Amino acid sequence: MVDGFLSGVLGGLFGPALMRRASKYRYWAIFVAVTVCVHLFLLISGICADGFTTTLGRYKHFMMTAVGILVPCAMGLLAVLTVVVCSVIAGKTKNKGQ
Repeated sequence: MVDGFLSGVLGGLFGPALMRRASKYRYWAIFVAVTVCVHLFLLISGICADGFTTTLGRYKHFMMTAVGILVPCAMGLLAVLTVVVCSVIAGKTKNKGQ
C-alpha cells in the first residue's frame, strides 16, 4: 500500500518535469544513456553484493550472452517508447489549450 502511494506521489511530483527534460534529447541518446546505466547498475550492485573480482568474472561472462545484450537494449527501447508516448500526449494537451 505504501509502495503505491509513494510511487504516485513521486511520479506526480517528478514525472512531468523529467518528461519535459527527456523530450529535448534525441531518441538515440536516451537509448544509449539508459542502456549504459543498466549495465553500470548491474556492475555496481554486483560489486556491492559479491565483491569486485567475482562480479567482474560474472559480468564478462554475462555480457556475451543473448540475455546480457538484449535485456539492456530492451530497457533502452522501453525508455525511448515512454518518451515518445509522453511527448505525443503532452503535445496534444498543449495544442488543446490554445
